[in-house]
Amino acid sequence: MTETFILIDFENVQPKNLAQLRDRPVRLRIFVGSQQAKVPFDLAQTVQALGDRAEYVQIAGTGRNALDLHIAYYVGRLAVQHPDAGIYILSKDRDYDILLKHLQAQGIHCHRKASLDEIPALKSPPATKPAVAPDRLAPVIAHLRNLKASRPRKAKTLASTLKARFARDGGERDVQALVEELRRRGLIVVEGTNVTYRLD
Repeated sequence: MTETFILIDFENVQPKNLAQLRDRPVRLRIFVGSQQAKVPFDLAQTVQALGDRAEYVQIAGTGRNALDLHIAYYVGRLAVQHPDAGIYILSKDRDYDILLKHLQAQGIHCHRKASLDEIPALKSPPATKPAVAPDRLAPVIAHLRNLKASRPRKAKTLASTLKARFARDGGERDVQALVEELRRRGLIVVEGTNVTYRLD
């Protein structure tokens, strides 16, 4: 399986531990009912940090099994677009099981789980990335804090700033390691080309 997709039936399950997805090679779809006007802040913050690997899908109407049918449609689309992917529906609703049994008989890797902890891709340790020594990151954090209002607002500008001051010999890979460590610690959030800071 080349990719893992997690489709959350948010009317049925509201997982509290989505932060664990940040360093995992998964894609997330959160299905919310047409009457669900609000989502918890911690959920929105985590989804934002996942960037283009996560999205909300608000269903168009109401009715019995309306959200379930939307999820079934997306499962079909993903199965065609990513035939080798692992697809997981996060829900306690057993109504999905008949459909999933049929899909599995067709060779489609699709399963229902009641919690994130049951998904195999989340059980193994996250992929290791180039480590940045804490003592090396400290001056980077101090520098960014001192910049205050003049901190780089674009990812490209941040990379240039870090390269010029902290990674002259390491090149692009060294800069990327610094950026990834800042993201991993929750000190920056990168959305597309934009960067926001959580240093204070």
